[in-house]
Amino acid sequence: MLADRPPLLLVQVVDAETGRPIPGVQVFLAGTAVGGVTDAAGRFDLYAPETGPRRVSLRQIGRTEASIEVPLERSTVTQVLAALGAVPIAPEGAFLLPPLPGAARSATVDTTAAR
Repeated sequence: MLADRPPLLLVQVVDAETGRPIPGVQVFLAGTAVGGVTDAAGRFDLYAPETGPRRVSLRQIGRTEASIEVPLERSTVTQVLAALGAVPIAPEGAFLLPPLPGAARSATVDTTAAR
């Protein structure tokens, strides 16, 4: 029965500067053991174990991190498009300030009913 399907989350992660897909980004639902890594196309899909508002966390070494709140409802598909920026790596002995919160990252959430 369609109404009994768990929420489906479709994640796409791209580079904030180029718009190209980023493979190898860790994607997980905060507070759960559910997650994985984006593929060569920067995508990762998962069925969420629970409904309600959930925080999706994205991270990769050398990039800004993102944490996005998404609504997850039974029998719906939620799409997340996230853009992560590069974090400059300082030469030995140099000092860099961390990026400003929210800098070079964005997210778009689209929730549609499953057909």
